[in-house]
This record gives sequence, structure tokens and C-alpha cells, in this order.
Amino acid sequence: MVILLLTNSIPMATPGRLDGPPDPNAKIKALFLYNFTKYVEWPAATALMTPSFRIGVYGEYPNLVKELNNMAATKKHKDQPFKIINFFSIEDAVPCHIIYIAPEKTDDITALKRKLDVPILIVSDEIGAINKGAVINFFYESSKQRMEISPANAEKDNLKVSSQLLGVSKVVN
Repeated sequence: MVILLLTNSIPMATPGRLDGPPDPNAKIKALFLYNFTKYVEWPAATALMTPSFRIGVYGEYPNLVKELNNMAATKKHKDQPFKIINFFSIEDAVPCHIIYIAPEKTDDITALKRKLDVPILIVSDEIGAINKGAVINFFYESSKQRMEISPANAEKDNLKVSSQLLGVSKVVN
């Protein structure tokens, strides 16, 4: 997976404001989120059968939203265009195929899943997010971005994660 090679040479940065220093990890995370669409299967009869493939960002991470919108302008998931949705409260949440949870919002994972009640690939980068219900969690090891995946959480959410994605991740339950 080419993205994994790219992450070995890019130092860690924090989610932040658009007027702050460049956030190379926002671009990397956007690429990861895009590539997850190739290695995760959603149920065919899902309530998310919409004209667009939705990727949500829950919380404050404008650099990631910007990178996802740049990606959405040129890429598709199969025949579906991408639609990027940024929301800041559970009340404003709409069903998405993938939702990236900003670190300050990880305590809301259970409530978010309960409200939306559809198969969602929840992705975060906060320690303990897997225990709160995330399927994929980014973490840093030796200043390199890595990911851990919970097949058990994926199964609970009716998602199928490919063996290729599991093979390049730290598998946890």
C-alpha cells in the first residue's frame, strides 16, 4: 500500500486551524479514508444507498475537511461521487459511510452510532477510541502514522474489512 510508505517520511502534526502551519497528516488521513473505501465492504441493503458516498468529519478539523473536499473533486467510489460532510454536534449528524471522529469528540462515539443506526466505518486517532466503538484508530509510533483495526467492532457494525487492510494494520479487539 503506497500510502503506508508515504507516512514513514512525514512527521506528526496535530489537527488544527487553516491559518496554522501546514498539516501534512490531514492529507495522509484523507488518502487513508479514501483508500478505506476500497478495502471495506458495506452491506448492500444499507440505508445509506444514496447517490453519493458520504464521508463525515465530526468535530473541528478544517484541514482534513479541505483535503477531503480536494480529493472528492477528482475521485469517486465506484460510480458514486464523494460528498464530504462536516458536523459539530450529534444533533446535526447525518448518515455517512465513513465518519472521522476528531479527538475531542471520541466520547460521543456510542451516542453517534445510536442516533444514526446504520453501518458506519468509524475512524479516529484518539487513544482508547477502539474501546469506545471505533473500527479504525490512527496512532503514531516512532513519529510515523500507523493504524489499528478492530475486526470485532467492524463485525458489530456489519462491515467487512479485507485481509489486505488487516495485513498492514495492528489488529486489536
